[in-house]
Amino acid sequence: MLTGREVRDCNAWDNSSVIPPDRTTLPEAFGEAGYDTSLVGKIHFGANGQFVRSDDRPYGDLTGGTGHQWEPLNRAGGRATGDRTASAGVTEIPESQLQEHVTTRESLSWIREQEAAGDEPWLFCISFSRPHFPLAAPGRYLRRY
Repeated sequence: MLTGREVRDCNAWDNSSVIPPDRTTLPEAFGEAGYDTSLVGKIHFGANGQFVRSDDRPYGDLTGGTGHQWEPLNRAGGRATGDRTASAGVTEIPESQLQEHVTTRESLSWIREQEAAGDEPWLFCISFSRPHFPLAAPGRYLRRY
């Protein structure tokens, strides 16, 4: 979607793919047209922290490798091994510190800055991690089910 091309034409086969430099991305095209562009949240294409040619990335992947916020339950190696549902349940991370909340706050801050700056056009993309492994959520959501 970022290049407007099919997978085979942009080498985007999986999360470790790097978009070839000769492929124009959507943020790049908007940037060339005078828009301020920003990407906030989880997106992993090859190199950790890749901007996919956005002008700004005020808050991106939390960690190396894949950029997911692993549960403290999985301290031994980050990602749960074997059964990916072994640590499913109530999160140990305070809700205000969950990646989705931080991503939302940073997104709102960026948008407010753009509004305060005037009438310049902008393109903004936000990407949330959940629902995704680890399968953990605040207790109040789990209690509903």
